[in-house]
Amino acid sequence: MSTTATAKTPYGFSVNISRKASGETFIHKVANYMWLPMLAMGVMVLAGTFIVGIFQADLASGTFPGSDAGDRANLETLKVLQPGIIFVGVALLLSGISFLLASVLGAIRWAGGEMQEKHAGEVQTPRMPWTAWAFLGLMMMGMMLEFASLGFHIYAAVQAHDYYIKGVPPAADATHLLGRAQTVLAYAAPLRMVGIGFLLAGIVAALYTIGNVLRFQFDRVTEIILGPTAPTGYGS
Repeated sequence: MSTTATAKTPYGFSVNISRKASGETFIHKVANYMWLPMLAMGVMVLAGTFIVGIFQADLASGTFPGSDAGDRANLETLKVLQPGIIFVGVALLLSGISFLLASVLGAIRWAGGEMQEKHAGEVQTPRMPWTAWAFLGLMMMGMMLEFASLGFHIYAAVQAHDYYIKGVPPAADATHLLGRAQTVLAYAAPLRMVGIGFLLAGIVAALYTIGNVLRFQFDRVTEIILGPTAPTGYGS
């Protein structure tokens, strides 16, 4: 695409003016391929935690009373691990939704450009607005926080396993292991909630961007149909 000029719009982004449609960007192409695998991985992770939950319930039913150290250690390890894995599954689902929204944005950009190239003398292509960059940043930050929280859960699970494997009840000199696990979990709990918050905020930013781009495309179609005197709400 050879850009000849740019123009501002009231929708939070500028447009490139050219003779040819630019098509989808690299980010949109990546989103086309990534949304379904992310959703599928999220479903598989959550299904896996459901199966592990059944195993955990069965293990718990035979652990009390008179349990041995190994069964108790395995039970406590699963109790610590499961919340972290569940939140990663939810984060993967939300990331799949985020990529799907990015794919929708790419489709709007492509279809609008093709329509303008065929029916107008110039193509006005929206430039990536700050809300779209915020959407990408929030999604990546959310996923990073969720995997960091999972790492904390794994570390805490190791400490809990080492604590309970000492015996039932554990030896007094092993209490520092349980304290270490509880300390790490105290950080992990708010961290995973903040990660989900970032992902949800990213989805809101993506929906806001889609709304603005659709409004721009509607104004552009109206201008093409009714002529350049139609009120479009923006200018250079």
